[in-house]
Amino acid sequence: MYKNFFNFFLSISQRFSVFILLAAILLASASLIYSSNNLTINTSTTDMLSKDLEFRKNYENLKSNFPSLSNNILIVITGETPDLSEDVAKQLSTFLKKEKDLFSFVFDAKNDPFFLQNGLLYLDTDELEDLSDNLARFQPFLASLSSDASLGNFFKILNRAVENKSIPEKDLTRVFSSMMKTLYQNIPMSWQSLMNENFADSQSNLNYHFIIAKPKTDFSTLQPAAAAIQKIREISNDILFLKPFPENSVSIRLTGGIVLEQEEMDSALEGAIKAGIVSLFLVGILIFFAYRSFRLVIASIFFLITALSLTFAYATFFVGQLNLISIAFVILFIGIGIDLAIQFCLKYKEETVAGRRNARALENTVKNIGLAMVISSIAACIGFLS
Repeated sequence: MYKNFFNFFLSISQRFSVFILLAAILLASASLIYSSNNLTINTSTTDMLSKDLEFRKNYENLKSNFPSLSNNILIVITGETPDLSEDVAKQLSTFLKKEKDLFSFVFDAKNDPFFLQNGLLYLDTDELEDLSDNLARFQPFLASLSSDASLGNFFKILNRAVENKSIPEKDLTRVFSSMMKTLYQNIPMSWQSLMNENFADSQSNLNYHFIIAKPKTDFSTLQPAAAAIQKIREISNDILFLKPFPENSVSIRLTGGIVLEQEEMDSALEGAIKAGIVSLFLVGILIFFAYRSFRLVIASIFFLITALSLTFAYATFFVGQLNLISIAFVILFIGIGIDLAIQFCLKYKEETVAGRRNARALENTVKNIGLAMVISSIAACIGFLS
């Protein structure tokens, strides 16, 4: 029975070959247009897992109650001195807060009015005592400098401190070290470094400044937070370019889940495009040496592209949305899809080499491997659907 069906299908294909070819071209083109206009990609790695899982339910509950804890960008500002990093952070957060179309909120804890006014209340007793001791130790120095903030008075105070030994040697060393850095490296003197020995080390964690920004995301695009990330980098570059401090004395870096996911997506997409092109090229070379016929090579590639277009249209209509794993599908499809074309074309080539005419060669090919190809196709479909 199946042989009669194959023979009927073959006769229709031969009789209306031009019409079928044009119909395939139109159908493939329509499928590509339909898919490009309607198919979306969910780039959220979290949504790749079922929402019915217990930990997913807990996570969604956490996000709904604390929306500020997810999909944030952490901006890390590092400076040679605490003053530099704080100054840059203040400017950056001010500019970002104006971009309400891109960010839900921007939080800069160190420059937040609440913490500026009440920050000391969050210090431990030991930390408050250390701060009080430092202020008391430098009180004469600060009092004299506040009355006359000129450079001449500053050096007079230092000279007096050296002669009278009114300031401990380690504190003087820190002062002179900061002065040398200002004079020879053109880095503004850090008063925080002068007042607190913990700030003196350029590698100190206190030289880091953190800003939390929550971007407005669109997971139906390949880069959900691309506009927000690009805006942060543009503003950062403008600030670093215009500020009068040495190059590399301040760095601004981005991290956080949404940033890492975008880099992963960019890497996966770039890799998929390269792998797809390389796979198609290698498949073309393989089948050319196998067929030794440009007509069969073109037919196989056309079959592959048409099948891929129809598959995308099917996914668009019945699913509507793809995830990150779907990127690998194109590469798999090239390898698995061309297999059927290779089987058919090599059998057809064998028949023609044996001296049979085109119609007879096609008939024998369909008769001998038609059923096997149908079974292989069903098995491949089951594998993809599972």
